[in-house]
Formats: sequence, structure tokens, C-alpha cells
Amino acid sequence: MRWVDAFHQAGLSVFLDWNATDFSEAYGPFLATEGCPNQLDWSRPHLRRFLLDCAQFWLGTYHLDGLQVAIDDPRFFFPGRDAQGFLSQLAEVCPAGGLFLRTPFPLGDSMGQAEQSAQPDPDAHGKKADTVTVYEGCMPIEIMAVRGADTMRFGPLRPVGLVDPNTGHRPWANVQLRAENKERTLYNIVGFQTNLKWGEQKRVFSMIPGLENAEFVRYGVMHRNTFLDAPRVLSAQLCLKEHPNVFFAGQITGFEGYMESAACGLLAARSIYARLEGRQLPPPPVDTMCGALIQYLTTENKHFQPMGANMGILPPLPAESRPRDKRLRYMAVAERAVASFQQWLNETAL
Repeated sequence: MRWVDAFHQAGLSVFLDWNATDFSEAYGPFLATEGCPNQLDWSRPHLRRFLLDCAQFWLGTYHLDGLQVAIDDPRFFFPGRDAQGFLSQLAEVCPAGGLFLRTPFPLGDSMGQAEQSAQPDPDAHGKKADTVTVYEGCMPIEIMAVRGADTMRFGPLRPVGLVDPNTGHRPWANVQLRAENKERTLYNIVGFQTNLKWGEQKRVFSMIPGLENAEFVRYGVMHRNTFLDAPRVLSAQLCLKEHPNVFFAGQITGFEGYMESAACGLLAARSIYARLEGRQLPPPPVDTMCGALIQYLTTENKHFQPMGANMGILPPLPAESRPRDKRLRYMAVAERAVASFQQWLNETAL
């Protein structure tokens, strides 16, 4: 439990890989009386109640954020006694969005059959994947693919907030399409930045279910992410240490993300205004997101990379007042930050 709480303080979620079928031989009266041996009989309410109680124990006792349930074992389903009802009950026990179903190839049979042939041709990238230096916050989709399917499905393919209205379940992964024009005849594949050659892009991306017959009118490219070595050259007022009349704002400072970059611009503008009034504006408190990001930018770091807003960079709440529930804990951290930022605004009014 202490490890889980420590991960939460670092902004990480913890899921239990939970496979009921690993223990099915010990369930005795819960097993099916016909068909293949050791198959769980989901028609028995006592089995459902027993497993739901187990799930609640793990989630509550160890402060887990959810479960990954293996349903790729043939023992999980029994003809005529579908486990879908149990999975719906399990989803209600888990925190919102906290149930992942592990299946062999949930995106569809075509994706499973094409797994090997869908691996990008190393020559089509120009360099071998293990020799390419990438920015971890915005890496090419082919590098993610080399690192494994989980890298993609917990990245740009993560199906957060998408629930099938017919089954009530969330898919294993999804591809997001964003309309590029008001006529909705052009769509962008979100998160698929790539260095693949155009022919290889068409071959691989056409294997995505639903895009088999898509016409690719523009191929993907990688954008250059240029940023300052902020810990070495930038002050907490967002100006250069050696040339204090030169200010920077936005993503070039190391603030990563749209909202973060906009906030950085406002902070830089306040610093400039204060300078014109003959003042030096202190940075926001470190228990605010802006303050924590500025502290990150100005702390010595030989391997500096841009950072986006996340709970992991904020100082933890005092142990005696820290809620166990992650949502309540994050809410308390956010409320503390809002109050602290408002106080800073009042004290540094321009």
C-alpha cells in the first residue's frame, strides 16, 4: 500500500493484473458441471459475489486505480453462460475508467492477423528504431510500435471516455480521427506523427480497421521540437540569466502543452510589466502548477526535457490530511493550488 501511495504522489496510476482463471481449479462449486473442466460458471451468483468481493478488497485495501482483467483465457467464458454480465458488475466496482479487458487482438481479427506484417519496415524509417533519439513526449508512432502494443494503447490509442453503448464496455484501443475541414471530407489521424516514408505509411496505416479503403491525401511528418536548456540559461522570471532584458514564453521555455504554453506567456508578460515598473516579480508558489513548472525549468538537470502539467510535480499533501481516494486527493491538491495562486496574485498585484 505504501508503494501504491508513493506512485500516486508521483502522478502514476496503479492497476492490478487480475486473472480469475488462474485460480479456477480451487473454486470447486463455482465450476461448470458440463463441458470443458475448470471453466467458471458465470450463472452462479455466488461466484460473481465472491469475485466482486475479491476485487473490492484489492481496490480498497491497496488504493488501486483499477484492474486489468484477462479474458483471453478460454476458461473465462462458458457456452450459454456469458461472463458479460459479471464484467458489467465489475466495471461498477472499479473507479471510473478503471477496468481494462485484456484480449488477444481486440481491435479486430484483421489487426491480429496483420500484426507481423504491420510492423514498419526498418529501412523505410532511414534508421533502426533502437538508434533513433526521440523526444519521449512526442515520439513517432513506429517507435511506439517497436516498444510494444501497450506503448500505443496507453498513448495515442488510449480509449479513455469511449464506451460502446451496446455493451457498456470500453474498447482495448482506438484510433482518433479529427476533422480537418467543415465539410468533414478530410480527417487527421491523431497522434500518428511519423518519420516513415510515404509508401510505408500507406501500407501500414491502411491495415487499421476502417481505413482499408481510405485515400491518403497528405502523409504524416515529424515536427521539430526546439527548446532552451532552461536550467542553464533561464531565470525564474523567464528571462535569460546573462541577458535579463530578453524574455521567453511558450513551448520554447520547456513548458509542454497548449494550456501550459499559454500560461507561460501570461507569466512572462507579468514579469515584463513588473520590470517596467522597476520591480522583480517572484515566481508563483511551488504548490501551484505554474510555480512547480518554473521550479522544474530552473532546477539543474543534465538531461532536461520539456514538462507538461501533471500532479507528480506538485508537493504532496501533509500525511495527516491526505485523502486515500485519488480523486479526493487530487481535488484537495487543486484547491490548495487555486488558493495559493490567488494569494500570489494579490501579493504581486500590478
